[in-house]
Amino acid sequence: MIGFIVVQSVTNIFGHDLAATSGALILDQRAFWVLTLVAIGAGPLSPDRNLASMGVRLPRGQGKNAA
Repeated sequence: MIGFIVVQSVTNIFGHDLAATSGALILDQRAFWVLTLVAIGAGPLSPDRNLASMGVRLPRGQGKNAA
């Protein structure tokens, strides 16, 4: 999700040529959402959280912490 926010920001600023007018405002708003996601997570509407509360086991990644 954070990667999507970064791509969306870059597209808005450079692809739509908003750097001169409101580039800083866009980055401030996107930084707020990234920090919110990092601090509290996706929240109660997250599909992962809802599936986990129903007992559905989600697949894990292949990293060193994978079960």
